[in-house]
Amino acid sequence: MRKLVVCGADGNFGAIAADTLLSLVPAERVRVAAPTVEGTSRYRDAGVDTAVTNFNDTAGLTAAFEGAEKVLVISMPFVGPKRRDAHRNAVDACIAAGVSQIVYVSLVNATDPTNPSIEKIDHAWTEAYIQASGIDYVFLRNSQYAEAMITAYFASLPQGEMANNAGDGRMSFISRRDCATAAAYALANRFLHTEVSSAPFSSEGMVTFGQAIREGKMAVHTDDFRMITGRRPITVRDMFALSDEFQVGARHSVDA
Repeated sequence: MRKLVVCGADGNFGAIAADTLLSLVPAERVRVAAPTVEGTSRYRDAGVDTAVTNFNDTAGLTAAFEGAEKVLVISMPFVGPKRRDAHRNAVDACIAAGVSQIVYVSLVNATDPTNPSIEKIDHAWTEAYIQASGIDYVFLRNSQYAEAMITAYFASLPQGEMANNAGDGRMSFISRRDCATAAAYALANRFLHTEVSSAPFSSEGMVTFGQAIREGKMAVHTDDFRMITGRRPITVRDMFALSDEFQVGARHSVDA
């Protein structure tokens, strides 16, 4: 039985994807991976197949992906050449291991050359690399997670205003939780292919996100989440009502 592999299962996105996948398919079909042994401990203790996936180690990744049908590749939490190197390692390992399909967590409008977001550069590069490899793929082109906006809102309360550079631009917010759920459904779905849109920070990434919103590059709205999962996404109203559950949280990765 070929495996469905969830990388980054110690993180905010990957843990939800792994838990959801385990509710959709038999546990023996699942392999849960993280950058450290400790990151997979609760799954290992439950009898789930686990692996260590350091995206700086192509040989180790290849071993972790052996016998896999699909692999969920969650984009790394940094920007630039280091991120592209890590993504290339993951794709190369999937090819070497004979994986049938990559499910890659990308960004809405990733390939729009007029999108000013620096975040989209790495996603566009990774999408192109996957496509050039000839491997089957699903690109989950997620909109910005509402958790980022909710966290920024509460962090701004002491200053009395939430300042950003998004202007009057529109944004199709979606919960990271829903995006991770959709990723699990993409892994479990035998027939899903190609692109799917589910549609306090001062980094260059967030600044250019604001510019992208202002210029209408993040206003894409689809019904893909409902079509994949069969349910409606969590509303921003509900996320604010349960704001303690919808914060950005820590970001996880292993740097070389």
